[in-house]
Amino acid sequence: MNAWSFMLFSPPGPATATAAAVGMTRGTAVLLRSRWGTAAAALTRPRIPTTTLTSTARPRRTIATSTDYTINIRLCGSLSSRSSSLRQRPISLPRVVASRRHVFSLGTPPPRAEGDPSPGPLPLPEFGPNEPKRKVLYSYVEQRARQAPPPDPVKGTWRWYRWKIFTISGPEYAEKTPWTWFKWHFIGSGKVVIFVGFTLVNLYLFYWGWATWSIERESPTPKVFTEWARTCMQIMHYYAHWYPDLPIAALWGRDALSSLEKQMEKFGGWDKCSPEWQRHYANLLFKVAGLCQQVAKDDDAYTSYRRMVAMDAGLVDATRRSQSYLGMGTAATAMGNIEEGIELFQQAVKFALEATPANERPTLDITKPVLPDPKNRVPPSLDLIEAIQAVGVQYSRLEKPAESLPIFLSLLRTLQTLPEEQRDICREGYVMAYIGEVIWALDKKQDGLKWTKKALLEAEKGWDTRNSCKECAIYAVANAITMTREVGVVKGKTQEDVDTEISALRGRQNWLNKLSRRERD
Repeated sequence: MNAWSFMLFSPPGPATATAAAVGMTRGTAVLLRSRWGTAAAALTRPRIPTTTLTSTARPRRTIATSTDYTINIRLCGSLSSRSSSLRQRPISLPRVVASRRHVFSLGTPPPRAEGDPSPGPLPLPEFGPNEPKRKVLYSYVEQRARQAPPPDPVKGTWRWYRWKIFTISGPEYAEKTPWTWFKWHFIGSGKVVIFVGFTLVNLYLFYWGWATWSIERESPTPKVFTEWARTCMQIMHYYAHWYPDLPIAALWGRDALSSLEKQMEKFGGWDKCSPEWQRHYANLLFKVAGLCQQVAKDDDAYTSYRRMVAMDAGLVDATRRSQSYLGMGTAATAMGNIEEGIELFQQAVKFALEATPANERPTLDITKPVLPDPKNRVPPSLDLIEAIQAVGVQYSRLEKPAESLPIFLSLLRTLQTLPEEQRDICREGYVMAYIGEVIWALDKKQDGLKWTKKALLEAEKGWDTRNSCKECAIYAVANAITMTREVGVVKGKTQEDVDTEISALRGRQNWLNKLSRRERD
C-alpha cells in the first residue's frame, strides 16, 4: 500500500495527518476534499524546527512554512463529496478553527489600517540569501485576536480606575436591545453618580475638618462638654461670625443648651456639676441669650437672662449681671411689660455701679440716675452709660418727660466730655433725638425741632459707616418731618418755605431707606 492508498483507505488519525503533511499537493488536496471533507489546521506553539513541505510527483514547490508554529493537520468529519460550504461543520467532532481558505491559501494577510490599535501580525524570520521567501499561515483564531479590543488596564493604576468607573459596556451591550441599552447606561450613570457623590462628600468632610480646627483656635470649646454640645457650639460660631446667619446660630445655640441640660441630669443636678462646667455653661447661656434677642426671640432671651441673674456671684460677676438685667429689661419692654422693664433697668444701673471701682464710682440714685458734672472725674463705664440711657428712654415711653429730661441732658454732657478716641457720635445723636422728643412733649415745639435737626446732623456724620448712626438718622428725620408739618408757618417763614423744607427732609428719608434696603438685599 502506497502513501496515497494509505491516506484514502485509512481512518483519520496521526498517521493520515503525517502523510498529508509529507506528500500533499494542490491536486491531492482536491481529492482529499471530495473523499474526507473539510481539513482543519490548528496552530500551536513551536516544537519542531523549520520544515519545507514539497511534492514528490512534481518539481520542488513550497506549500507552506511554519517557523514559529507547527502544523498538525487532521481530516475531520465525513461530509458529502459534493459539499463545498465553508460554514458547514462536522457532527460530533472537534470544532473547526480554520477554514479551507486559510489552510490552502498561499496569499499574505490583509494589510493593517493606519489607526488600528490591535496587535500586528507575527514578525517574519530572517531570510537567507539563497532561501526562498516564506509565508506565514494565519488561523481564524489569530485573525480574531488581531481584531480584538485592547486589553484592560493594569489593576490598581489610575487608568484602571478611570476605565472601571466610566465604562458603560458589558457582555450584553452588543445585543443593542432597548433593555440592554437602558441597563448598561443606567449602570454607567450610577457609577458616575457614585463617584461624583463620593468626591463631593470627601470635599465637604475636608472643609468641615479645616473649619472645625480653625474655630477651635479662635474660640476653644470646653472639653468637659459632650461632643454634640461642642459641635453645636462650633456651628453656632460659624453662623455667628464666619457666615453671619443669626437665626441659624441661635437655633444651634439652643441645641447646645439642650444637650448640656441632658448632661446635667446625668450628673444629678446643677449642684453635682463641677465649677468649671458651671462657668462654661453660664458663658454659653449668655451668648445664646444675646443671639435670641438679636433675632427677636424675646421669650427665649428673657428666660435665659433670668437664669443668668439667678446664678451665684462666683459664676456671674457684677458686670455680667448688669448686662443680663439690661437684656432682660429690653426683652420685657419688647413684650409690652414697660413697668417691669424700668425696674430691670434700675437693677442694671445698680450692678454697673458695683462693677465700677470705689474711687471712680459716682453718686447716683438708681431710680433717677442723673450723672454729676463730669469735670475732674473719671468717665463712667460703657455699661453704666447704657443702663442710664435705658432708664431715660423708659421714662420717656411712660410719658414722664420731667424725669427723663435731666437724665438725657446729664448723659449728653458726659458723652461730649469724653476723650476724642472714646466719643461715640451715634450715641450722642441718639440722645439728642430723645431730648428733642422730650422737649416737644413739654410743649416747647420750636426747641424740640431744633434738637431733632441737630441730632440728624450729628448722625449724618457716620451713617455711611455705622448702622447705629443710620438708625438714629432715620429716627431723627421721621421726627423732624412730623414736627415741621405740625409747627407749620412761623414768623419769618412762608408756606412755600415749609413745603420746601419738608420736601428736603423727605429726600433724606428716602435716601436712608434706600440704603437700608440695599444692605438687607
